[in-house]
Amino acid sequence: PSADEAVLSKKIGRWQGQVALPDILSHPQFSEHWARPSWNAIWSMITLNKPLFCLPVAEDDDPEMYWNKKTLEELGLYCRPGQRFPHDRLQALREELIKKYGDLKGLEYSAKKIAALMNC
Repeated sequence: PSADEAVLSKKIGRWQGQVALPDILSHPQFSEHWARPSWNAIWSMITLNKPLFCLPVAEDDDPEMYWNKKTLEELGLYCRPGQRFPHDRLQALREELIKKYGDLKGLEYSAKKIAALMNC
């Protein structure tokens, strides 16, 4: 196993390789999230206010992973296992989003915008 995989295995033990849905990630026992930099993982990081430690993006991976990684880097939030997570940057992003949109309910916000565009 790679160094990241060894750290991951030691860190999460029996949870290795398990898919953790948002309701599981919100449990207080989980203080951080280790995943590929998918949109869902990033959304969970923001809404749950829990660090996201990104696993490596493979060259043949989905382009979404590459672009999400680049976006996280630009925001100063890209963090690999074993690195110090920038909690202050996450808090600043959360505050900025709440100031701009009123809350962190992105799905509800999007649904209202779509309904308004469709005159529903």
